Amino acid sequence: NEVLKGTGQNLLVQSSSLTTTWTQQNSSLTGGQADPFGGTTAATLNSGTSVSTQHSFFQATAYASNTYTLSIYAKAGTANYIGVYLSNPNSGVIFNLASGTFSTNIGTAPTSYAITAVSGAAGWYRCSIVVSGVQNFSQFFISEDGTNLTFTGTSKTITVAAPQLEIGNT
Repeated sequence: NEVLKGTGQNLLVQSSSLTTTWTQQNSSLTGGQADPFGGTTAATLNSGTSVSTQHSFFQATAYASNTYTLSIYAKAGTANYIGVYLSNPNSGVIFNLASGTFSTNIGTAPTSYAITAVSGAAGWYRCSIVVSGVQNFSQFFISEDGTNLTFTGTSKTITVAAPQLEIGNT
């Protein structure tokens, strides 16, 4: 595991090998893609063609109630929007990867959120949310319109790298 931002421990295993332990629902991940750090640890998330929610998620051991930061590095592909979400307390955000801006909340608004351009890595952003509660599912979604997570998939893509779940506000 790599800790790329902040000072805490990354609670997500194999964050540089997303095709290993991450589960896809109505979507697929293709590893070995160029990442924002000059390597090839990124993966392309493809929405597929199902009529449903398309996402990739990691189910971790349930963590005690605390403040957590969930982040991921992301770049627009044929889709411009990524959802970053923690299942408990049903809180997340959809970010616009084309403009580097907030689009809408998913469920309850998180305590805070940020989208920050990665210096020297054109088109890459670090997308993060801070929430409080008991954590067990970290999820990343494609949104086709920036407001909804459920849609008929049209094989839209985004590229993602280095997801992190840390205790605290990093």
